[in-house]
Amino acid sequence: MIVMSKGVKTLTVMGGIVFGAALYAADPLPAAPQATAPKPRVSQEMRPVTNAMSNLTPEQRTKYQEANQRYRQEQTPLYEKLRTARRELEQAIQAENLDEKLIRDKAEQIGRIEGDLAVIRAKHSKELRTIMPQGPRSTGMNSTNVQFQQRLQSIVATPPGSTNTAKPR
Repeated sequence: MIVMSKGVKTLTVMGGIVFGAALYAADPLPAAPQATAPKPRVSQEMRPVTNAMSNLTPEQRTKYQEANQRYRQEQTPLYEKLRTARRELEQAIQAENLDEKLIRDKAEQIGRIEGDLAVIRAKHSKELRTIMPQGPRSTGMNSTNVQFQQRLQSIVATPPGSTNTAKPR
């Protein structure tokens, strides 16, 4: 015969009740959804490029692909350096001892790398504009971004103290 104290018996009974209630309340697993092939999606801002690509000659298409390959080869190592520099900056910020010079150096390094990436993007964009036929070209900005930029410009152009002429949303 097993001898249990009143407290142990109460805990055992309560545990059984909670376990049973949990089992009772648990719903069976829903049926797994059927896998379907994902539909290819083209974002709104890429649609002009996609349409323009269909109008390219084989020679233009080859130049376009080569330009993109060169761009990837140029920017990939810089993005690696940028990731490393950001990681090092975060480590310097979180370090036990504050080293302001190190933090500033890492921040400047990040700025230089981002500047280099911006120049590479600008050169790539210029090269693609020479390859693409006249007509729809991607600016990299969808209509929402364009509206935001226009609104921002109107806010910046408004002198202090005057009322903002930007239209509210």
